[in-house]
Amino acid sequence: MFRPFLVFAVGVLFGWGVIGFIAPLPRTGDRAIEEMKKVRPGMSLQQVEAALGRKPSYLSRPGETVGTEASAQFPGDYWQEHGLQTYLVQGIGPYLLFVAFDRSERVTFVSFSAT
Repeated sequence: MFRPFLVFAVGVLFGWGVIGFIAPLPRTGDRAIEEMKKVRPGMSLQQVEAALGRKPSYLSRPGETVGTEASAQFPGDYWQEHGLQTYLVQGIGPYLLFVAFDRSERVTFVSFSAT
């Protein structure tokens, strides 16, 4: 009874190893870094959307509250004068790309975090 399970487990592990070697998946963290490099301080929000090729998943205006993951990336009262666009970087172990902007809707800071 134990032997068939062992053969199955070894086969699955071997299969995953071969697939991982032959066709490695792009790492989500690497994609998040590449997307972060496309966004620079001073860009307008429209330029950010054009550079990333999509609209943000979440948007907060200056003075609005932000989620725990986002607030951990920036100093304490940063949100009183800055807004936030959040982009989902999909993949295995998705990441969030945070784009902070000022009242003139210009990028001031960019960061990312695993979800």
